Amino acid sequence: MMIEDEWNRRYNAEVSKWVSDLY
Repeated sequence: MMIEDEWNRRYNAEVSKWVSDLY
């Protein structure tokens, strides 16, 4: 499923930014 893969990438990117802001 390409769509799921793309969603996972976006989710990971968002989480990474959030974590970077937190720590």
